[in-house]
Amino acid sequence: MAKGRILVCEDDFDISNMLKIYFTGQGYDMEMTRRGDDALKMVAQQLPQLIILDINLPDTDGYTICRTLRMSGRTKHIPVIFLTEKDDRSDRIAGLELGADDYITKPFDIEELRLRIQNAIQSAERLGLTDPRSGLPSGRIIEDNLREMIRKPDWAYFDIRILFFDPFREQYGCVAGDELLRFAAL
Repeated sequence: MAKGRILVCEDDFDISNMLKIYFTGQGYDMEMTRRGDDALKMVAQQLPQLIILDINLPDTDGYTICRTLRMSGRTKHIPVIFLTEKDDRSDRIAGLELGADDYITKPFDIEELRLRIQNAIQSAERLGLTDPRSGLPSGRIIEDNLREMIRKPDWAYFDIRILFFDPFREQYGCVAGDELLRFAAL
């Protein structure tokens, strides 16, 4: 079983390829893109457990991508690590003010990056920010979003439940049950 799903948005092919080879070998599922818009589309299709984001991208900057992720209730819980050549203090502060969980400058130590990724994913799991079966926001994030929605004039609340889920899981197994939850969530 994979340790987690990581989305890498990096325009340097060599770095992107090295990250894919290394972290796939470490047991992570890796998704790669060179463009920020593609990263947002990929996140909309399937939520990663962590995003590694370069600031200098061909279509947009990583700051804009991070801001977009943090503004959405569906994605604001996903840990973001900036991995970039921009090493000025003002760049680091700007990235962290946007809500990035970490900021690493190139060149970087791959072992240090591995530990920072591992810690960020474990921290998100400890805080109960995502449901381990579906990968979707849970617990505190849902409550915060509901409170925010209730304050808006036009809002709707749906509580969707799957009837007879436990007998289904007993009949077909935990893996099928988890896939059913993922399918229903999408």
